[in-house]
Amino acid sequence: MKHQFVEVAWDETHKKIICRLPLTSPTGKVRVKRDRHPIATRQTPLQASDVIEWQIAYRDAKGQFAELGLALRVAQLSQCKPRDIVGRTAKPKEFITWSPTPATLKALVKAFGIASKSHRDDMLKLLTTFKEG
Repeated sequence: MKHQFVEVAWDETHKKIICRLPLTSPTGKVRVKRDRHPIATRQTPLQASDVIEWQIAYRDAKGQFAELGLALRVAQLSQCKPRDIVGRTAKPKEFITWSPTPATLKALVKAFGIASKSHRDDMLKLLTTFKEG
């Protein structure tokens, strides 16, 4: 089974991380929820308060697929672009972009740190790479 990963990139101009999240993959790693329940984004007009959950997956130091094991609530739809997504349904294969705040990044590091020793070790290697790069 091929694993789909969320595209994450560094925006050098604005000095921030940009995550490109798919809105219309019901079996994917990203879901939109309202009142803690997944919604069909192509059938239900989206609201600013809808929550984006992301089942974070990555390749570990050995190149193996690894998952954090829990879906993280990363943002409300109002924090994503394009802004016109609120009030309408998602288009086929539509993506939104989201940039994590420093507080969100700290929470992600903590989540990886407490999830398991291997997740913590992977996170430490990743942070070391960023620091050295």
